[in-house]
Amino acid sequence: MIKLVEDEVTGSMYALKGINKERMLESPQAVAGVLHDVRMAALVAHDPHVLHLIGMYHDEGALYMLREVAVGG
Repeated sequence: MIKLVEDEVTGSMYALKGINKERMLESPQAVAGVLHDVRMAALVAHDPHVLHLIGMYHDEGALYMLREVAVGG
């Protein structure tokens, strides 16, 4: 699931990707995909032409990746 979210303070828009932990852990390919996403984000962290990973968060049931978003782009 990916949602468009807005920072209540700044009004900035972000993409929030939620990944179900239980489903992810059932598949080694899913875990590898998440790790790949994080590694790639680290490699391009200073490239101004790439939408950046702002942060990662989790709760009991899901892992969340907050990214920059290009609305209408």
